[in-house]
Amino acid sequence: MRITKIRLKNLFYIFIAIVYFIENNPAIKVNTSIRYTFIIVTVGFALCKAQWNKSSKLNGFNIWMALVLVFFMVSSKWSLESVKTIQNVKNAFIVYAICFSVIIMIETEEDFLMLIKSIVSSFTAESLYVLSIVGMDNLGTMRLGVDYEGLELWNANAIASFTAWGGILAVFLIIYSNKKTEKIRWGIVAIFLIVMTFYTGSRKGVIIVVGTLLIYNLYANRGNKRVRNICFVILALIILYIFIMNNEEIYILVGARLERMVQELTGHRTTEQSMSMRMLMITYGMRWFTERPILGYGLGNYSVLFSRTFGLDMYSHCNYVEILVSGGVAGFIIYYSVYVRIFIKYIKEMLRRHNKIVIYFFSILLINTILNMALVCYFDITYITILLMTYLICDKKLYL
Repeated sequence: MRITKIRLKNLFYIFIAIVYFIENNPAIKVNTSIRYTFIIVTVGFALCKAQWNKSSKLNGFNIWMALVLVFFMVSSKWSLESVKTIQNVKNAFIVYAICFSVIIMIETEEDFLMLIKSIVSSFTAESLYVLSIVGMDNLGTMRLGVDYEGLELWNANAIASFTAWGGILAVFLIIYSNKKTEKIRWGIVAIFLIVMTFYTGSRKGVIIVVGTLLIYNLYANRGNKRVRNICFVILALIILYIFIMNNEEIYILVGARLERMVQELTGHRTTEQSMSMRMLMITYGMRWFTERPILGYGLGNYSVLFSRTFGLDMYSHCNYVEILVSGGVAGFIIYYSVYVRIFIKYIKEMLRRHNKIVIYFFSILLINTILNMALVCYFDITYITILLMTYLICDKKLYL
């Protein structure tokens, strides 16, 4: 029986890697028969494990997922377009079903480590897939995404989400591993994924990489080591800045966009339409929220409002605004309750004792929460999985 359980877990990690590959690959994801087959089999593995392990029980993340799904499904009753709400709930259900299987399978630190390795391997394979389509000769001529032939369905920020988070998880494997060969292997993977992030030209990707490593290095050590780390981080940022600004390809892809973002945030005028459009979306979103502050307009109906007002079917590019418009105060409290719970757990643990792994995943949690201001991710498989990982660290008492 023990051998069977081990084989089941190994199969699960293989299938979960494939599932993440499919979910992040729009060219394959459209094939629903392939997509649903792998998801059903993966969830099936988890259910078999739950059947064998009678001690398996619901945790806070399970309950949160159920509450979110039920509330937003009910919101179809008062939504502007119930079909759009139901479709969004269906997408969320698929993501949460995958996370449900992960929760069942993760019991030990070894399980958690295998999950991270599976996801990093999946994201690396995805990045190699993108690179194979673009070709080394064409890399850097434009942002990775729709502008390249063969990547018409790919969004640069979507590519950056798995390259950047994959790189950050690979760095964790470097930190955790005690073997030199593993550190080298995961170091190569981390460098590759982070370089691919820069080629997407995604500001969010840069924030994930730089922000997470910056916060971790500032708080991972104490005393003189902290001063040393601060100096190291400042030096690394200066080198990175010089590299970006003096490399024509990287400057065009990332540097110029970061400059415009800083100009916008500091109140200087910029000609970049995307930043101005985002501010317009947030302004109107808050206006619509005040008109239906309690229950909102139904999940996914921000785009309906925007379409009726401006003739463009667009979401808000801000998860906080999207949730407020979709579910009002009630939906916002339900959705972000899990964030509050996780933050409380981490703060208590960090006050209790100094744990570098806890600090690393707290850094991930903080950046994830900040990025909710710049994207809509309430059913994004990558961001929800990252949130789940931060939850599991404290809930399962991993590395504590």
